Order: sequence, then structure tokens, then C-alpha cells
Amino acid sequence: MPDSQADGHSMCDPECLVVMYHYVRPPAAPGESALVAMDPDAFDRQLERLAASREIISPDRYLDFLAGCGGLPERCALLTFDDGVIDHYRHVFPMLQRRGLSGAFFVQTDPVENQRMEATHMNHMLLGGLEIDELMAEFDAALARRAPGRTLSDFVLRDKAMSLYHYESENRALYKYAVAFGLPFNLRDEILTEMFRRHWGDPGDWVRRFYLSWDQLAEMQAAGMHVGGHSHGHDVYPRLPRDRLAQDTRRCWDILTARLGRRRRAFAYPFGRYNLESIEAVRVAGFAAAFTTHDGLNAGRVPRFEIARTDCVALDAALAGTVNGRSHAHA
Repeated sequence: MPDSQADGHSMCDPECLVVMYHYVRPPAAPGESALVAMDPDAFDRQLERLAASREIISPDRYLDFLAGCGGLPERCALLTFDDGVIDHYRHVFPMLQRRGLSGAFFVQTDPVENQRMEATHMNHMLLGGLEIDELMAEFDAALARRAPGRTLSDFVLRDKAMSLYHYESENRALYKYAVAFGLPFNLRDEILTEMFRRHWGDPGDWVRRFYLSWDQLAEMQAAGMHVGGHSHGHDVYPRLPRDRLAQDTRRCWDILTARLGRRRRAFAYPFGRYNLESIEAVRVAGFAAAFTTHDGLNAGRVPRFEIARTDCVALDAALAGTVNGRSHAHA
């Protein structure tokens, strides 16, 4: 990832803590996939602690500041929510409204536009429903049918996997790395779709149960929420050829504009991964800023396309000033 070229800042510059959330839902009922999620009550308590420590600002106010317009409180915070999942409408949106707050909701356009379950989320459900040894054995069997002689281990850089997924068991870390960063996209998608059908049924039947609809997003936007982009197909951006990268970001922008109107929108990199080509593609597509998964405070006017975010599981450490610099945002 490119080094940030931040403007110089003084002790008087405001510090913005951007907090990142994904699933916010009650514990799984029997027979449901046990997704790694924050309970809504725990989310409400986090809002309480955050508001006691910092002023929670709107996404548009922060984007204004980064563009050189207006100022910020000395200690402020911004709420962001990735993946466009239904949790954000059912649980997060009402809680923010009750508190008079707004947040940034970063949406993948492929699922909601094309009624397609994304590989990332099929994988989350498989991880939540199967023991890791069973999951890996089944994946290897499917892989052997399509690529004889190959196994998941052929698509893993162990040291990188263990560093990136430091909070996981070894097998879960290796599996998650192979699926996200190692396997060819088409091969990964074929196998995950096959396995999802076996364990959870038709992926198309899950779309409306899993993702926000355009009507729900329009309602949230009309109520003051910021709806931004999170790619079209949720692939790791540095792995995409330049032409496909440009196509993905532009498609995301065009669909959001067609469905929700032309306005200033921010972006969140899929899996938090980006490079210089990613920054350029996001900027050229039309997005005003982009958020990463680098932990840390944003002091002063940081580069608009490299905004740091702290995972919600590390919020207490962030408020105490002991963020460890790592995140498990896209588990």
C-alpha cells in the first residue's frame, strides 16, 4: 500500500476517529449461520461510550473538512458501515435516528442491482455454519475436481496469512487468506456457490434476506445517511488488472448515481486493500474520498483517498489510545 502523504499537522489540528462496522444483528437462532456480528445492544452501548468521549459528526461534515471547507471539533468521530447488509436498515438506522446521528453506508452494487449473493458473504455464512476442518476438506475436494493436484495450501502465503488474520486459529487464517487473496476469482466463486447451494440453498433466495434494497437505501439517504460505494463485485482491488479495476469502480459509481441520484459520495476499498492504481480508479470514477482499514486517528486534513478506520472491536483500545494497528474488518 502506498505511504500516506499527509499534510503537516499541529497539536491544534482536530483528530477524527473513524469507526468501522459490518454485521450488527442479534445472535443467530438455531439453524442459522453464526456470522461474526455485533449485537445491537452492544452497538448501542458503543455509541454511548463514543459520544461521551468525542463528538460524532456527519460524513458530509468530514468530507467538507477534507476538501478545505469548515472545521471540526478537536476530538470527533465518524461512523461507517460496510457491505450494504440488511442489518444496517433493521438495527443501525433506527438507532442512529433516535440519537440524531448519521453514518456512512458503503454498498456493493452487484448484489442489490443484480440480485446476486457475493462470494464474500457466501463464504461468511459457510464459515459460520461449518467447522473449519470440514470446510477446508470440502473445499479441497471441490478444488481437486476442477484443478487436479491442487489444494488450498497452494494458494496461501503462510506468514502473510498469519499476520493478516492474527486473531484467528491457524487453519481459519490459512483458509481465509486463500479464498480472499490466493485463489483465482472464477475458481473461488464456482466452488463457493456449489458449497453454498449444498448447505444453505439457492444463493438467489438469500439476496433479499441479506442485503439492503434500493428503496431502503433511498429512505436512509433521504433521512440524512451517506450512501457510498464499496465496489461493484467486492474483489481485492490490487489483484485486478487496471482495466477491470477501472470498470468496477465506474460501474459502482454509475449504478449508485442512477439509483440514488448524483451527489458527493465516498468509497471504501474492498477488504481495505488498495494501491496507487486503486486510488486513481476511485478518483476518476467520481468518488470524493476513500476509506481504508488502516487503524489510527486521522489528524488534520489527511489524504482524501487514504482515510484510516478502526474496527469496532478495537474501539475501547482506540478510546484509550492503545490501538494496535491491525484490524479484522473483512473476516
